[in-house]
Amino acid sequence: MAIYWAFRLDAVAHSNLYLDEIRETTGYHDLSLAIEMFRNRLPAERPWVDLPM
Repeated sequence: MAIYWAFRLDAVAHSNLYLDEIRETTGYHDLSLAIEMFRNRLPAERPWVDLPM
């Protein structure tokens, strides 16, 4: 059985943090580079911590 997902584009675009950076991209390479540059500006992820069991 297939599962279909639908989203309201305006709501998704509103929550996209790098929309301004990708707006002027013209190809996959430009898009990929813009997203990578955005991610490099984010704070580092917290280190992995095991759950106490």
